[in-house]
Amino acid sequence: MTNDLKESYLNTHYKVAAFVQPIHIGRVSAEADALLAVNRLEGWAYITAYNPLSVALPSAENEKRNLELLNDVMQYIVLPGEGQGKEGTWPAEKSFLWPA
Repeated sequence: MTNDLKESYLNTHYKVAAFVQPIHIGRVSAEADALLAVNRLEGWAYITAYNPLSVALPSAENEKRNLELLNDVMQYIVLPGEGQGKEGTWPAEKSFLWPA
């Protein structure tokens, strides 16, 4: 991973529809922590099927992959979200918070 790509991930706002504040890498999220505590869970992942390995795909392909991912995880607790870079140069990516 290049330093520029790493910096982009660190500056991304990982939004969760049910949360007021976005999640940021390396920072505590009180809302995520509360969700874990209420459901007696230990961790979470923020996942997306959009643009694997940060290679831009056509919108239709990203939507198809997102629906396939949702079908794979819908048996679990998942909250919809959207990852959006701070710079706004990369389109927002539909995502899911997956507490486990």
